[in-house]
Amino acid sequence: MCGIASIVGPLCERNTLERMVSVLGHRGPDGTNIWMGTEEKVALGHTKLSVIDPKGNNQPMFTSGKRMVLVYNGEIYNYLELQNELYSSLSSMRDNWKTSSDTEVLLYIMSRMGIDGLKKLNGMYAFVAWDERYNKLYAVRDRLGIKPLYYYFDGENLITASEIKAILKAGVAPQMDLEGVSQFVELQYCLNDRTMFKGIKKLLPGHYLEYDYYTKSLKCEKYWDIAVDADTEYNEEKYIEEISFLLTDAMQMQLRSDYPVGFHLSGGLDSSTICYLASRLKSTPIKTFTGGFKVDNYDESHHAKTMADSIGALNFTTFPSSEDLRESFKKIIYMLDEPVAGAAIFPQYFLSKLISESGVRVALGGQGGDELFCGYARYLI
Repeated sequence: MCGIASIVGPLCERNTLERMVSVLGHRGPDGTNIWMGTEEKVALGHTKLSVIDPKGNNQPMFTSGKRMVLVYNGEIYNYLELQNELYSSLSSMRDNWKTSSDTEVLLYIMSRMGIDGLKKLNGMYAFVAWDERYNKLYAVRDRLGIKPLYYYFDGENLITASEIKAILKAGVAPQMDLEGVSQFVELQYCLNDRTMFKGIKKLLPGHYLEYDYYTKSLKCEKYWDIAVDADTEYNEEKYIEEISFLLTDAMQMQLRSDYPVGFHLSGGLDSSTICYLASRLKSTPIKTFTGGFKVDNYDESHHAKTMADSIGALNFTTFPSSEDLRESFKKIIYMLDEPVAGAAIFPQYFLSKLISESGVRVALGGQGGDELFCGYARYLI
């Protein structure tokens, strides 16, 4: 993951953006860059984690003539297909291409198609783009909200960032939103775009912001929503065939990386399916990572080991202890910005630590499987 931040308005100063970017360093240890616009009315910042084209994929990234500039966190999985589409529509573009990154593809999709180009994206992303010609800023979050993006608007200043703590570094006072806290206590999450910080909102999944610097007008629009069009003529065999194709196709795209890819493996159906498909697509044994507990009633690491052995995968396991929880609790809360109603965040932290220490930069898992396939009774309701 990377970290992104932006300011449009009177608060736009290099020192301010540097403070914002500095607290996002854990999201991108491979480099930090800041761009200040003309007249210092807009600034964009980025902390880089290299995944694709580590040498050329530097941000903020500009179109030729610097008409549009972009900072971006995520991956566009179909970037190669979109790049070929751009080549075919304008043959001269092939000669002017500077990188082999998905960032440049996204930049030119936005500069040539604007918001309509979002319909073409297959990926997980949060990005901010500044259009110098029209003095407009766009902030976009992916369809399902996999990548985070927060914003604050006081009528004159629009501030965006990957994390709330970065917005606070811009001088926004940290005030508690009591309604947001009440919602969290009752529902275990905040409704709509609310956070527990007064004035700071989260950009909703499948939405974008458009800010006009001259008119000071901000609008938030939905660009995507799920469409359910069930084909009742499908039989069970046809559904199985379709799901198998979709999962395999998604896996082929998400394995695109210039660094080693690893896999979360709990031993459950979701992550086991992902690991099985990956093992079929890779010519060498995949690396799987498991979080376990040294308490029999809670430990499922033996299921993961069985699955890893069956597909010829390497399996690495971590067993976080109560002492680990005590020592890491404050750091985990700091990284989250807001509470998360799920104790799994604790073993996930140590699982991520194990993956990072192994040299793996990209890790795929089974997150979202329960929601898509009704893994818990509450989803049926």
